[in-house]
Amino acid sequence: PYVNFEYRRKLSERWRVKAQMGWLEIRVGDVKGGQYIGRLAGEYITGRRWGFGAALNYSTVNVDWKNIDGILEEDSLTAKIDLDINDFSLYVRIRF
Repeated sequence: PYVNFEYRRKLSERWRVKAQMGWLEIRVGDVKGGQYIGRLAGEYITGRRWGFGAALNYSTVNVDWKNIDGILEEDSLTAKIDLDINDFSLYVRIRF
């Protein structure tokens, strides 16, 4: 299942902050993994349609493969991936 929580707060007529947390966990056969995300953002709304923002982003991915059978039914692969992606983003928001 994927679970996501988001909180938005309008600080004034033009300023807004957002906080987001999410989690995904899955298992398919011998492969299991998950992802955790987090985001803290601020937006300045210039008018009815346009806005500008900046955000701090956090994401981590963990995947494990254990005992995947090879052609000869021997254990041919055991692996683990741990990946962290942390960044800062600037963006433009257009509303329709």
